[in-house]
Amino acid sequence: MKVARSTDPARVALNGTVVDAPGDVSHAGFCADRTMTYLRAHGAQGPSFIHMGIYAPHPPLNPPREIYERYRDVKIPEPHRRDGEHLDKPAPLGPALERRTGGTTAEQFVAWRRYFYAMCTLLDEQIGRVLKFLEARGELDDTLIVFQSDHGDMAGDHGLLSKGHVTLYPECMRIPLVFHWPKGIPGGRRVGGLVEAVDILPTMLDLCGAPVPRQLPGRSLAEGLRGGNARGSREDVLALMRNGAGGLACMLRGAEHHYLNYGPGAEVLFDLREDPSMYVNQAGNPKYASALSHVRARALARTLAASDPVTEKVHNY
Repeated sequence: MKVARSTDPARVALNGTVVDAPGDVSHAGFCADRTMTYLRAHGAQGPSFIHMGIYAPHPPLNPPREIYERYRDVKIPEPHRRDGEHLDKPAPLGPALERRTGGTTAEQFVAWRRYFYAMCTLLDEQIGRVLKFLEARGELDDTLIVFQSDHGDMAGDHGLLSKGHVTLYPECMRIPLVFHWPKGIPGGRRVGGLVEAVDILPTMLDLCGAPVPRQLPGRSLAEGLRGGNARGSREDVLALMRNGAGGLACMLRGAEHHYLNYGPGAEVLFDLREDPSMYVNQAGNPKYASALSHVRARALARTLAASDPVTEKVHNY
């Protein structure tokens, strides 16, 4: 059964509500229950793959009261933003910053973050139920678990909420990525380097000893994960998405610069060494002409490579 996504403004509103019910009856709890039901029925029959897709912590923010109460008196960090930061940004980013920044106080964003943090804890606890289930069955150590998100959330930084179609800041674009497999990967380490979501599937296939189809655009990180290093990571990461006005927004992030392109003459360049919070657009600064030319050419080359029409398709999607 397909259910249309809600268009209720409360779905993305600057508020939240608590639910007087245990987390096990939430959508996250439902996903955990269905995952464990599948494992009971099929886990002993050999290798299997499960995608456990949990909606939380996406709004509406409606955590169980018991979890929310843990954050009621906790000091929550305020979001960072700067007055007038929209002034040097081209459309559609500049108008989005101007429109969304005004009128919302730091206290309101902090209150919103309490609900958001509680939703993250709800997510953690329901995943924890599945991990305990696997542990009780003696299967946890030989189960490859990949934890990731499809996007982040501005959570008040730069005066913005949610993800948007034009706000390609790291708060939205940087996501958690955790690989857990005690029998196959040394644990307890953080591996540096830049990776893209398209790298996850080839990495999983490689770790499982399965062939990696050449059609896949990503690269395997398996060697680096086994050795605890950044082997397989990237020089930069690319993101492309529709900007809400029918155009294409492009992001290219490297070690030193964060570049955004919304079309001819609509560029943003942040110097991550001098401006890690990303307030000042250096695209029009002559000092950065060489850096801008380099990232613009790199973004174009990577976009063309990602759009390669001759790549053989496995299925006619």
